[in-house]
Order: sequence, then C-alpha cells, then structure tokens
Amino acid sequence: MKNRMKRWKSVLCIALSVIFVSGCALGTKDTQVAEIVPMEQEEINKFSLNIVGGDDVMKIAGYLGFNMTWYSADGNMFDDYVTEEYAQDIAAAGINCIHYSDFDYATNPDMVIKGLELAEKYNLGYYVFDSYVKNMCEDEEIDLEKLANRVAEYCDYKSFAGIFIEDEPNSETFMPELGEKYISKYKKLCNALHELGIKYHNGGLPCYESEKVGEAERYEAYIKELAEDFRPDILGYDHYPFDPLAKEEPLDLQEHFWNLDLIREYGLKYNLPIEATISAGGQWNDGMERFDSVEYFPNEGQFDWLFNTYLAFGVKAFSVFPLVQPTHFGYAKSTEWDFERNGLFGSMGNKNRWYYYLQDITEHIRAIDGVLMNCVSKGVIVNGEQAKEDMQDTRSSLIESGKFQELQKVTGDTMVGCFNYNGKTALYVVNYDMEYAQKITLELNASHNIAMIQEAETNYVKGQTIPLDLAAGEGVLLVID
Repeated sequence: MKNRMKRWKSVLCIALSVIFVSGCALGTKDTQVAEIVPMEQEEINKFSLNIVGGDDVMKIAGYLGFNMTWYSADGNMFDDYVTEEYAQDIAAAGINCIHYSDFDYATNPDMVIKGLELAEKYNLGYYVFDSYVKNMCEDEEIDLEKLANRVAEYCDYKSFAGIFIEDEPNSETFMPELGEKYISKYKKLCNALHELGIKYHNGGLPCYESEKVGEAERYEAYIKELAEDFRPDILGYDHYPFDPLAKEEPLDLQEHFWNLDLIREYGLKYNLPIEATISAGGQWNDGMERFDSVEYFPNEGQFDWLFNTYLAFGVKAFSVFPLVQPTHFGYAKSTEWDFERNGLFGSMGNKNRWYYYLQDITEHIRAIDGVLMNCVSKGVIVNGEQAKEDMQDTRSSLIESGKFQELQKVTGDTMVGCFNYNGKTALYVVNYDMEYAQKITLELNASHNIAMIQEAETNYVKGQTIPLDLAAGEGVLLVID
C-alpha cells in the first residue's frame, strides 16, 4: 500500500511543480486576505556534533551497541558487534551516534578505542562510558586537572561525542525505588564537565502514572531538577507507548502527550533541544524471564507516526532502543530464543524490521533537518476526534484556535507542528492515522509560494488551498515564503 502511495505522490508532486513553474496558482480563492503579524527571528536551541555534520544535522543515536556476547544458540556463537561490517550497517540504517555500549574504558580500554576508531571511520559520534570518571562524583571535590587528563586519553578522536554518565537518573522524590542514581549525586561532576566543555549523555525517566495524586507534581519537579542540576546539552527522556506487554489495554496516548508536552515546555524554558527515545520493538525483559512474544510492535505506521509526531512537537534528536538486542531480551518459552522481537539488530546478527523502517524515516529526516534544527517550536494544531482526545491533558503545546500565521484551517485527522523558521512559517503536517493513508487539506490566508519536502524530495508549489496525500503516520514539511 505504501509503495502505491509513493507512486501516486510522485505524480502529484510533479504536477504541482509544473503548476508552480507555469505561473498558475494552486487553489487560489477570491477571498479577503487574513492579516498576520510577521514573526521575528528567535534564539534557537540546538545540539551539535561535528562528526555528523554540525548543528544543522539531527542526532539519531542508537542505545546499546559495539558490544560482545559469549552465548550461543543452536551451536552458533552470537555475533561480535565490534566490527567494520557492523559499523557500516549502523551508518546505513541512518544512525549517526552511539549513546552507550557495554565496554567500560576503566576495565576494557582497548575495546573502547576500537569503538571510537570504527565510529570515526563511519562518521558516528561515540559516547565513552568510563567508570573512573563516573566515580569521581563520590569525591568531596572534583579535581579538574585529573578529570581533564583522564578524558584526554580518548577525547581527541573525532568520533568522541562526550561521556556517558547515567541512563535514567532518578531523584529522592521521583522513583527512589530505582536505587541511588540521584541527579543530585552527579551535580558536581556535571558542573566539572561543563567547565571543561565536555559533553555528556543522560536520558531522563518518563512518567507512566500521571493520573496518580502527586505523581505529576513530583515528575515536574524531577524534570526541573534534571534541567537545572544535571545541566545537560539536551533534555532527553524515554516513553514507550507501543510496548504490547505494558499495553494489554488500548493505547494511553493522553499520558504519552502529557509527558511530551511537559518535556517540550521545559526544553523551551531552559533553551534546551529535546531528545525522544524510539522503541525498536518492545517486550523488554529486564526480569530475564522466558515468555512467548505477542505481536511485534510498533508496526511501520506506528513507527513513522511516533517519529513524525515527535518532530511536530519540536524534537531535535532521537535515541533508538535497543540498537542491539541484549541477550536476555531474546529469551523465549516455546522455543529457546526470539531474535526478532526487539532491536535494530537481533542478538544473532539479524536485521529486524525496525532497521528497514528506520532507513526510510531517516532518509526523510536528512532532507528536512536543516530546516527543523533552525526552527523554534510554537505549538501544535490537531484536527480529528482521536487527536483532540489524545491531546486533552496538554497544557502548553496545543494551539486551540486551529490557526497559525498563514495557516487558517486544516482538514483530516491531522497534527500540524507550527514553527518559526528564521521569521518564516514552517509547518510539519502529520497524518494522525497510524493505519490508513488519507487526504489532508491546508487552507492559507492567501496564495503563497511553498517549499514542500515529502519522502526526502523537495517540490515547490503555489496556492491558497494545499492538498496533501499522506501514508499512515507520514509527515511532510512545508516552508511558506
């Protein structure tokens, strides 16, 4: 179905280009032009890694890679993931950064250096896990010279993106049952790294119980602490709405968007770009139990929808989890292993369906990130009963009027991200339906010249009524001149 849609859209785009070149207006109406106040340029929150192309390129990271296992299945050893072939496959998927691998520089420096070298060859950023650095947080005072000398052992690699400190740090008041990974514990170390100009990675916790009395308030205090005390270069978190083990009931997208809305709000407040985590599969197995897989999620429409709705909210970086399936994430019951339930790569070296989904969406992102990385999010417009219901708990992202600058009306089940692009209007239009393609129409205040990027192709149209044909979960970027 999606291939048929692609063919139809190519014909449509060519037709629109011909209309524009010939000087004819698309959908021009003899109506009074609605007055709008021009936008001024605003300060832009960016995240930059030189090795991937600088601050106009979106970071799309993989979490858990360049690892080795010593297990076997059916007499065959699991794959070694510290190879040139694997690094090449990572880059081919659209991943441009490794957030975490199991190698600790303090105990296995040779493998970390090999990872940095492979990453450098294939233009990947690489965050180094070094327990020696992490444990400095226990010092009464951090010796900046000692810290700088330690990091100097590996920071000259072009692939060095920073230090991996802690994933999902918690606080004394939010999820303290996870153990003492408190943000406050790392505050001195973060300040020291900041002073030395060294980036570091963290990924914040999500909130799955926002309906509980006090939980929302505790979570908001946690995000505030994360932004102020961890002093990250980017405000990251993870939330997995499609994990089928966690979702025996219908999807709770109200909670998902409540969480995203809050992250967006604090990103804008502290001028931090925000990073979201995308699940490559699901059915995590932290308890190391044996169970049979249920249907594999997210499917392609859901996967695209998740990326594209995040982009509409102004997300400027992604982390995909897991990059490589941890061995215990493949434990099965009826059979010994299931290497297809999660991971861009299964433990046996197989490429799972999400690898190919990611290739498609990252090709599109590479065509639009030069615009979106230079945008300021102004909010989202939603149309359709389901979208409005899912967004009912948000407090700052929703543009309730349904209008933004030149955009006066949208039809169809739609989410539209609204942006200030250096004083111009940029719109990121998403088909909110995860299962079916649909036609969406935008009504502008007058006829305008528009650059439209869809499926990594740029076309130019002119008109007041802009019709779009979008596959399930698909997004398209429009910049109004």
